[in-house]
Amino acid sequence: ASPNAHFQLLNPHLDVNGYPVYFVNEASDYGYKSSLAGVSSFGFGGTNARGDIWGRAQLGARRTSQVIHTLARQSQAVTFQRIVDYGGLGPQGGDMILAVGSWDGWRAGHVLESIGTSGEFSFVLIIGETRREFFSIALNESMDALFRPAYCNSDQHADVIGPDYGASFDKTWWMIDAKADGCPAGTVYRVTFTWRFSWERGEYKSLWWEPYELMPHSKARRMKSFTHGYFIMGTFNSWASQEMEKSKDEE
Repeated sequence: ASPNAHFQLLNPHLDVNGYPVYFVNEASDYGYKSSLAGVSSFGFGGTNARGDIWGRAQLGARRTSQVIHTLARQSQAVTFQRIVDYGGLGPQGGDMILAVGSWDGWRAGHVLESIGTSGEFSFVLIIGETRREFFSIALNESMDALFRPAYCNSDQHADVIGPDYGASFDKTWWMIDAKADGCPAGTVYRVTFTWRFSWERGEYKSLWWEPYELMPHSKARRMKSFTHGYFIMGTFNSWASQEMEKSKDEE
């Protein structure tokens, strides 16, 4: 226990005067999946003690789970092979960046356009009737590697993780919330994905979006509208998914 945990008087045996330590009184995220912390105690009678604690994240975006060694080895092998083939990480000339999302039922990838040579890629989408769209970023047509946010249903301020080889689309994704932006269904959004690499600074990845009102109609038409299906579950159908029929007045 730290000295500031005592309400009445400071415990003289826990005095930290002259000791290079700082006790925080708030839980803080220091950005790692596990930690090893230790403390040394120097007694007045010459007795010394040492305690070490190891812990791992079990909740949240950095939670740890069982390692699937085959996927880990595959991901490591692919990463090393990219370094051998291209001399570094980051986007390469033969790479294709795709966006896969709810706007078409996660059916196909939409190729992002490269913006110059700065490592920026962009695409446009039309917000559907729910005024929310979910998506992930895939590397190359095989879609065997994904870029994803640090937590599910995240906004554009979350850390970008990846490319994760062998990852699936049902883990984490970004959510564009047009409701929060005050934008109606049918609003065109532009999404920009940045992926750079240098040996001095390492890999840099970011993603952001904004309503794009000046989108030419020719580009907007490329994103065909998709009609989602709606299902209902309840006691009347033993909680089985039952597809709802569209009103004939709206056809």
